[in-house]
Amino acid sequence: MKSTLAMIILFCVTFVMLRKSGPHTPWAKPVAILCLLLALGLAIGRMINSSSRGQANLALATHQRYQDILTTQLAANLKTRHAGARVVILSPPIQEFQNQASNEGHPTLTEGLQQALENEGFIVTSLAIKIPNEALARFQAQVDPSTDPSTDTSIIIDMLVADLSQWFSPQDFSSVLKQLATDADLVISTLPFPSGIDSRILPLSDRKPAVVLLNTSITNTREAMEQTALDTIVLNQTNPSAWMPGTAIPKHPEEAFRKRYLLVTKSNVASLIGTHPLL
Repeated sequence: MKSTLAMIILFCVTFVMLRKSGPHTPWAKPVAILCLLLALGLAIGRMINSSSRGQANLALATHQRYQDILTTQLAANLKTRHAGARVVILSPPIQEFQNQASNEGHPTLTEGLQQALENEGFIVTSLAIKIPNEALARFQAQVDPSTDPSTDTSIIIDMLVADLSQWFSPQDFSSVLKQLATDADLVISTLPFPSGIDSRILPLSDRKPAVVLLNTSITNTREAMEQTALDTIVLNQTNPSAWMPGTAIPKHPEEAFRKRYLLVTKSNVASLIGTHPLL
């Protein structure tokens, strides 16, 4: 609003100065030119900002739409094998990380998953992994030793969640699964392990809970599916240009899901080996 008002004033001043321009007011024309340049600069700036906001909004809408497709399609698929199961969703400490583009009340990944699973008849709870206080203090000291550990905690948490290995290892994940063995039939992990998970840390195939992995990969995927409790892993497709912002999202949810994700289960893993770099 302020920039619009400034442009209007500058254009008005330009018009007035051009009218005043003459032999007795040699300064009027340079002032008019300067005001015109400033007004054009503001106009160009508004166009650039508007374009940037448009791109950001498009990326946001694309992210949210594919997230909704992921949650509903995954819930429907899991129902075919685990109808009515007790489900625990493991999530990072802050939901902002799960859905970086979330705003205007759009659910986070955990919230969307919980709603979709409940709609399919599952009994669902969520569990946000807590960052140990000592990890917060240690990382704070590494970032700025002169700063009080209680300062800028939200920023420190963002950084710790982005690199889970700083405080939560796959072995810790294995311990959590063992703790949930009596309370959950199915555990869905949205924890981002950048280096993936060693399949040897998972429960054996005859033990609970069954495991679903999002936001990570696992070693020896086929063996993990055959020998451990790993039930499902969802991977990103390898051609990002096919689902980047600006690319049409298929109308049918099943088709859109296949365009964006690869769903790997015990029943299809053998046929998918070699079709994806993480398989």
